[in-house]
Amino acid sequence: MLLSASQVSKSFGVDIVLENVTFKIDRRQKCALVGRNGTGKTTLLKIITGLTEPDGGNLTIAKGAKFGYLKQEDAVDLGRTVLEEAQSAQAEEIRIKARLQELEARLENSPTSDELEEYSLLHEHFMEAEGYSLDHDARTVLLHMGFEESEFDKPTSVLSGGEKTRLALARLLLEEPDLLILDEPTNHLDLQATEWLERWITSYHGAVLLVSHDRTFLENTATSFLDLRQHTVKSYEGGFQQYLKLRAEEDARQAIVAAKQEEEIAKLDE
Repeated sequence: MLLSASQVSKSFGVDIVLENVTFKIDRRQKCALVGRNGTGKTTLLKIITGLTEPDGGNLTIAKGAKFGYLKQEDAVDLGRTVLEEAQSAQAEEIRIKARLQELEARLENSPTSDELEEYSLLHEHFMEAEGYSLDHDARTVLLHMGFEESEFDKPTSVLSGGEKTRLALARLLLEEPDLLILDEPTNHLDLQATEWLERWITSYHGAVLLVSHDRTFLENTATSFLDLRQHTVKSYEGGFQQYLKLRAEEDARQAIVAAKQEEEIAKLDE
């Protein structure tokens, strides 16, 4: 279990947004959060990511788990180039790479035992993180996100809003968090980039929580659904068509119960 919510509630004044919301997300699960606009999806995402405190209930997160959140309006560092911003997701690996290069230069001239030991340890960590493909990975993801190689040295301060969102998405994918939370990730992507993102999500080793109005995107990525209606969440296992089928069946059952209740009320009134 990566994330568990139990009876989470949130109100703004007299307006109830979330009430007794309970669900869980497992490692590697690809889950979609669906619901009409204004039902509280963004509020729930902010609670999950710690940006908003719930009024009640509990949120349990696996120890050491790292979350990455792409908001509808995400920010990038304005003091970097496009490539530097993408590579900032791998800052630790880049630091190790620079230190390895420094140590390699020293190893050519009577290295100390401490330097040899440090190099061996850092090299092992770097190989585990596939650090030698850092430059290639960042460039590859940027290309798939619609950036040209000629734009890699472009200052982030001159990017349009859509370009900044695509760059923020690229940086987040390179971070590879345990739970990747994407709010409308396809808004500024063309068809080719969207299809690449679909393949990336389905093969991703971590968990993904999606919010999207793109039905085809959800059909191609989500394997479970959290349906937010009437301030609470109902969980459905299976793909998009299975979710629609199960929800329709449940709605039909509720309609029958409501009709019987109306009938009983009418009889009592009579």
